[in-house]
Amino acid sequence: MMGGKLQHALVALFGFAAIAAGASSADAQQWPNKPIRWLVPVAAGGATDVVARLLQEPVAKRLGTSIIVENRPGGAGIIATQAAVMAAPDGYTMTLIFTSHAVNPAMQPKLPYDSSKDITPIAFFWRAQLAVSVLVESPIKSLADLIDAARKDPGRLAYGTGGVGTGAHLAAALLTDVANIKLTHAPYRGAAPALNDLLGGQVPILVSNVSALPMHIEAGRVRPLAVTGAQRSAVLPAVPTVAELGYPSYEATEWSGLIGPANLPGEVASRMNAAVNEAIQQPAVAEQYRKMGLETILMSPGEFRAFLDTETAKFSELIRKSGIKAE
Repeated sequence: MMGGKLQHALVALFGFAAIAAGASSADAQQWPNKPIRWLVPVAAGGATDVVARLLQEPVAKRLGTSIIVENRPGGAGIIATQAAVMAAPDGYTMTLIFTSHAVNPAMQPKLPYDSSKDITPIAFFWRAQLAVSVLVESPIKSLADLIDAARKDPGRLAYGTGGVGTGAHLAAALLTDVANIKLTHAPYRGAAPALNDLLGGQVPILVSNVSALPMHIEAGRVRPLAVTGAQRSAVLPAVPTVAELGYPSYEATEWSGLIGPANLPGEVASRMNAAVNEAIQQPAVAEQYRKMGLETILMSPGEFRAFLDTETAKFSELIRKSGIKAE
């Protein structure tokens, strides 16, 4: 008798599961049938926010719906990511992430989510190089000069960045690691005040996104010593890479992409991925990317997952070796 009841219970259980799976599949096939929210983990005006708004219309047009961009700044991206991972996996709430997503697991041991298991990578938006710069009147004329000066007086030279755990901070930490030198980090509350203090002579070295530099280079104020990517930057084509200057393993960039919660249907992720990749390649969008110093890399959801895993492992090891702590 008990066996019969158990059998009926199992049949019912599997029946409900099949119905739920069918409903989920049907929802995915009908997606999207209402507006989609993109959470942006920074305040309005930065590259992550600007690109979200740049892609908003062409992506929405391809999908036949509207996209609402909602700023959720704070916590190095944690606030927006937590909201996204807690949302229903129906494709209507997604969040942009940036470099800090790969940094946070090592910097923030008590994250309110698992940065790998609790997400579905969807699309890669952009990559940007950074540059190591000094004032034109600085006695440091090259990256070799900087490294020689740092070796002669370890820790005396300071470099400014937009904050602890930013892409610029990690790029500088990687440089100190591969060159075996010691520099002192001067974190600012954003890249703009760090640049202002370089121009004002309060900090001798700046590590920043390349897009902030051309007007100051043309004005004869700033000298870029090296860029941090694997290839030269289209924004500063005359400036060598750190790798060219004797450190072939060196590469550090800032980047941004789009994720959703875990268990997002594969069909939803694939359709959003295709819409984003198509939008990025439109001439008007590509021109804005060029002006902002952003590089395009088309990735599938699976390739974006592999990229995130590699970045997280790289930064975790670097943070462990460098002893970098959250503020």
